[in-house]
Amino acid sequence: MKTVQEQNAEQNEVFQNNLDYEIKNKDIIVRHIKEADKYLKLEDNNEFSNGLVIIVPRGIKTMLKITKELSEEITEKNIIVIEENSELLIEYTIKNKTAEANVINSFILKENSRCRIKELHFGDENASINVTNEIAIDMGASMVRTAVLLAEGENNITVNGYLNGENAEISNNELFFGNKVHKSDSVTNILHAAPKTRSRINVRGIMLGASTSFVHGTVKIVKSAVKSNTFLNAHALLLSKDATARIIPALEIENSDVQAGHSASAAPIEEEHIFYLMSRGIERENAEKIIAKGFVARALDDLDANDIEEIIKIIEEKWNKK
Repeated sequence: MKTVQEQNAEQNEVFQNNLDYEIKNKDIIVRHIKEADKYLKLEDNNEFSNGLVIIVPRGIKTMLKITKELSEEITEKNIIVIEENSELLIEYTIKNKTAEANVINSFILKENSRCRIKELHFGDENASINVTNEIAIDMGASMVRTAVLLAEGENNITVNGYLNGENAEISNNELFFGNKVHKSDSVTNILHAAPKTRSRINVRGIMLGASTSFVHGTVKIVKSAVKSNTFLNAHALLLSKDATARIIPALEIENSDVQAGHSASAAPIEEEHIFYLMSRGIERENAEKIIAKGFVARALDDLDANDIEEIIKIIEEKWNKK
């Protein structure tokens, strides 16, 4: 008789042949979203015709790659459960040509689990990408998410994070590059519902052409979440007279025994910084690029050097096509 692990591996292999994902550990359970009720005792998932249920069992450290190449409208829901003391690295890429993509990702991080996400969005001018990430984090668990939004059309990203257990942590980093008529909306809501929880939100954008962006970040620390710590960063570089950005940071603090702060700006590069580089023989456009690279890198601190280099190279290519 086959073991549970062997059965899971067989079903995963059959399933993977029909989907665009890759797993590094055959103990992971991967099923269609319509089976969510069976595996997780969750409701309201039958309305979705696309999506995955991914369960990482206890004590496993592994990696998952998901790639979506879209040419028609899609609505999907993915549920990712990381059991106690497990670690999951996710590389998640959306390439959208002319369609509208609507994606809901629900993450459930059990006690002392870890999740790191590298998320890349590409899309043509007529494409729209709408992603909502619901993230529930238990005691001692942590989520690090870095999203790079390079779609030339419309990008709407929402992150709702719930720090439900003591010492739960989330670091949410987003970088968007707006060119031509790009439109980007970023909404982040973090709830500190337990003591000694920690959140870091870092959203940065480079705006060229007639691109627009809206960034709204809200962090709430409830009365019982004593000794919690949060900082919300949101900044946009406006590199064209027609580019616009609106940034609204908000902190809702219900007790005094916390550390909380925010920083926000939407402005062109300061002329004195450009003048400094130009005085050393660097042309204005190259001076802007050098400053922008440093600005970009601050949103990518949680990635390794090779990933940072790759992303900056992609941004440079897009910049040169403006």
